[in-house]
Amino acid sequence: MKTYILCTIFLCCLSSNLKAQEIDSLDYYSFDEILVTVFSQLLERDDDVTVQGSEYLFDQWSKATMVVKLGTHSQEISFDLVRYNVERDFVEVVHEGRPLVTEGKLLKVIELTDPQTGKVRRLVPIEGMAKYSNEGYTGLCELLADGPVKLIRHFRKELYEANYDVALDVGEKRDRLVHIENTFLVRGGLFLKVNGKKDVLDTLHDADVKTLIKEEKLNLKEDEDLIRVVSYYNDKVSQKSE
Repeated sequence: MKTYILCTIFLCCLSSNLKAQEIDSLDYYSFDEILVTVFSQLLERDDDVTVQGSEYLFDQWSKATMVVKLGTHSQEISFDLVRYNVERDFVEVVHEGRPLVTEGKLLKVIELTDPQTGKVRRLVPIEGMAKYSNEGYTGLCELLADGPVKLIRHFRKELYEANYDVALDVGEKRDRLVHIENTFLVRGGLFLKVNGKKDVLDTLHDADVKTLIKEEKLNLKEDEDLIRVVSYYNDKVSQKSE
């Protein structure tokens, strides 16, 4: 784990009377203005050698495009060197050799390239996604499918304390951070954990979805098939409402 010292440049918004605009509309802030509004400088980062494991979603730096919140306005910004610190909910970037950091909650969305697969992963704040309860989950989650029913994957780090037994010479000698992921359907203001096909069918409760899974022999433990099912259901609901 690491100890951070942050030099806050600004964590406030420049103006509160701007009208909300689409991202691709008028630009109110320059790149440098966004930097000083949303990011803080990371002055020091010390490795804690007593703890094994990584705080990050990916250890490697990767490219990312993010939409930052600026009062009632949101604007797109991109960096070549980005990492998401799951443990602290920090998005770290490097700009012109300078390490900067912002809180995940200050972003509307971040599209982060997986350095191992090259896949672009869309991360959004989980807070406020469910009206009634978020089961204590915070930080960013991956938005796998959007619509009347959202499919998300949440990341967290859990600290497993050292439990080494000297006499038996067994157990962990050092504390260890373990990466844990949970997949949820978000519907009607509630998080519904997905452990298998039954959870999906009970939540969607749709005969056509059941038929699709059976006829196409879909495996809902596979992301591609699970996303297909939820997207199919959302398209069906949207068409009915038109």
